[in-house]
Amino acid sequence: MEGWHVAERGGKAQGPFPTEKVLQLWRTGQVRAKTLCWRQGQPDWRPLYLVEPFATAIRQEQAQRRKKVILRILGGLLLGIGIALAGVIGWRYWQESADLQRFQDMMAEGRLQEAQQSLRDFRTKTYFFRSEAEYLLAAILLRMDVLSSSSSPETFSEAEGILRKLAQSSARWWARISSELGRLLCEIPHPTPEALASTEAAKELAKAERVTELFRQLDLPEPEWPDWLKNEKRFAEIVKEAQAAMEKQDYQTAIRRLEEALGIKPAHSEVKQRLRDSKQSLADRHLKNVDALCHTGKFSEAQQELQEVFKILSDHPKATELQTKLATVSQLTQEAQQAERQAEQAEKEEEKIKSYQTAFAFWKQAQEILPDNPFLIAAKEKARQKAGIPPEPEGPKKPEEKPEPPPPIVDQRTLEDKLREHKMVISTSTQVEAAVRNKQTRIIELADTCTYSQFDAQQANLLRDWVRNGGILWVNNDVLNGIFGITYSRITNPLFWGAVTTPAGGSSPILKGVKKVYLTDLEDKSFNLAFPKSIPLLATEDVLGFSGGNLRPGDTLWSLVPYGKGWISDPKPIRFDKGEGSVFWTNFVLFCLGELKIEIEIDDSKRGGGDHPPLTLTGMWQATTGEEFFFEDDGKEVKIKLARPTPGFASMIGTIKRTDSAADPQKLTGLKLEGKLTVTFQGFPKPQTATVRVILDDENTMRWILPDWPIVIRTNIYRTAEKIILTRGGAFPGKR
Repeated sequence: MEGWHVAERGGKAQGPFPTEKVLQLWRTGQVRAKTLCWRQGQPDWRPLYLVEPFATAIRQEQAQRRKKVILRILGGLLLGIGIALAGVIGWRYWQESADLQRFQDMMAEGRLQEAQQSLRDFRTKTYFFRSEAEYLLAAILLRMDVLSSSSSPETFSEAEGILRKLAQSSARWWARISSELGRLLCEIPHPTPEALASTEAAKELAKAERVTELFRQLDLPEPEWPDWLKNEKRFAEIVKEAQAAMEKQDYQTAIRRLEEALGIKPAHSEVKQRLRDSKQSLADRHLKNVDALCHTGKFSEAQQELQEVFKILSDHPKATELQTKLATVSQLTQEAQQAERQAEQAEKEEEKIKSYQTAFAFWKQAQEILPDNPFLIAAKEKARQKAGIPPEPEGPKKPEEKPEPPPPIVDQRTLEDKLREHKMVISTSTQVEAAVRNKQTRIIELADTCTYSQFDAQQANLLRDWVRNGGILWVNNDVLNGIFGITYSRITNPLFWGAVTTPAGGSSPILKGVKKVYLTDLEDKSFNLAFPKSIPLLATEDVLGFSGGNLRPGDTLWSLVPYGKGWISDPKPIRFDKGEGSVFWTNFVLFCLGELKIEIEIDDSKRGGGDHPPLTLTGMWQATTGEEFFFEDDGKEVKIKLARPTPGFASMIGTIKRTDSAADPQKLTGLKLEGKLTVTFQGFPKPQTATVRVILDDENTMRWILPDWPIVIRTNIYRTAEKIILTRGGAFPGKR
């Protein structure tokens, strides 16, 4: 039988086997690669690994086994590395999770400042919770803004930016902010009654409103604020509605709103006073109707109208006094009218006269109760004549007392018409040029939206020059400082109805007859204007409402600032139903229209004009060819220096002196100056000396003449705010 014979370990041969059987024995380990094999035709015994087809099969099988071993080793190594890495990552994840939970615990315990400082460091290092850290930081910042009395706009702005970014990044974050953030913010403890009565509750209310507005902008549901804060919010809204109704003189609505407010805060003294004032005003309106009915003899109807007064204000002193008088007068009137009817029906003349005498007696008694009533006076006189009673003799004449002449009557309608004719309200800086070019404009009022950031250099210069030349500017925003250099404060957190002001001192005719002026709608308005020779008009006496924010008694709420030949003021809305608001407003408008003069000693060399007074030459001057000069004027001589080199000039310096002794040193018109300038041209190191003669045509225009240069140069210069434009040649360009 043909096949393969293999040698056993003991030297004994086995077989014959087929090729596949031998390979199977090798694969199962019963024979090795070095085991000897033989078959017919083979000269001797040889190892399997040297005999085909076993050699090829063994090599392939051994290669596969080595590969598996290598793969097992590599797999083990990778598994070990993976396990180690997973351990590190797991530990880091666990550590960051623990830190995040710790920050949440800090927030729950109220350690907000510590939590936000730790979170700022954590969010720069975390690998897994960057968005979580930012979200929690935003919640803490908002919570700090709502709870802290020392919060800042930067805190709120940072939180707002983080939340906007997260809410817009994915629907998951929007949903989470919607469900969680309101709860995190609203865990605000109920303040004590003392805190509610103070300004703290009002501050928290204002901050809550700001957060609510942020939620609206992010399209999030409004936070579910605590009940006490909701009541504060509702209370503020009701009082605001009541104030608006009072300003419109809708006292019935104001009374309803204020009574509703007292239902929330029964002990609020300011609301009680407002309610009393509203009832008083409505009762006074009914009393005017009572007087009108009495003047026409409708005393019964007047009594009915008087009952309406008692329904509004049961203890109205004038109504209580008038009630008794009207009851008596009504009875006497009925008796007198009955006597007159009897006289008309009497057939005998004696009976008529007797009845008219009786009527006269009743009319006389009634007229003694209401001595100035025209109806009773006329009825008594008619009865006297028909009764044939002679006129009552006049008593000894009392010496006539000369009353103090009343103040001149001002037609308010005409005054308002004049104001509309000569005042222009500007809402954007693009309207400045049209306003200053209009010859009818005497007053420019800047709307609160017309801020300094809107103005370019030309618009600012136009407005500044217009005021310098005699214009009146009304402004309450940052244009005060940005364009005119007037420092001021701005009213913040104004949770109040307004302020009671009194004259700030001095003897200004604007304050004549003024004791108290009530101002309202003071949010974001300016106060405490500071500028040389400014005139304070109204100073704060008391703040009406929850809180005046940073407004304190003694602060100046209305000022006049002299600027060049003009004035700058910061008017506020006035209540005309209380105090002397109408008197003050009339005087102020008359002053602005030029019909009321104020005499004030002002050093014109220091009046207005920002850093460079308009009646000196001190300041920066610029040529259209690019040269910029600095002029320093001490009243006797002017030092001139090239501020920066140009392609034409390397340097220019010199002094020109006033040569016209007849000229007023405080007036520039007609002034003559002459001096020497040392000029160095670019590319020519040797300096040149030139004589310059200056003649001022007016305080804004001058002529330069350089007579000893090779070409006689005549230069016109004119002033625009801080700069003067130099032009070479003959044509004078005019003001920009």
